[in-house]
Amino acid sequence: MVHEYKVLNIHKIGINAPGNHIFEELLKWDENSLYWPNNLARIKRIEGYLDNIQIYLFGIDKIFGIKTLNLSGIRFPPLFRLEKREINFIPKTTDLDNERSLLYDCSGGYPIGVFSLYVRSSRKEYNEKEMSQLFITVAFDFFGLKKKRHSIFFKTFWEKIHNRVTANVLNRINLICESKFNAINDS
Repeated sequence: MVHEYKVLNIHKIGINAPGNHIFEELLKWDENSLYWPNNLARIKRIEGYLDNIQIYLFGIDKIFGIKTLNLSGIRFPPLFRLEKREINFIPKTTDLDNERSLLYDCSGGYPIGVFSLYVRSSRKEYNEKEMSQLFITVAFDFFGLKKKRHSIFFKTFWEKIHNRVTANVLNRINLICESKFNAINDS
């Protein structure tokens, strides 16, 4: 699946909270999530589920309850669409890493092919000190194998923005999960 794409970005952060606690926070992903930059790319769950999600640039999909139209009378499309490929809510009985994940196929105007959120227990052999590790994985083809021509400037610019946004999302998830977990332990 990932071999079809030219670029694979994997971002990782250690979080001092159990994996199930982190995953429960990820399952709340919607237009009110504090860790997602909803002011830039607003989440819209289709029919209220995580199975199909649309992301709209600056949240523009409706004005005054009417679908937004551009000057030519065409609706603004979502920035990108996420369609569930697989969600692992519960670790397998043979799983020693306590892993859970959300895996999506992505399409639309945004240059992504595959998007995944993956949580597992930390491993001592990798010198991971926190309780859990969270990975955000993005594989895309915007300027990759399927399209031979691309702009080096655009590639560099896009990757810097993507990496900055992803780092901010991971740091926010870390702060939220650790503070909620510490509040539970303190009570």
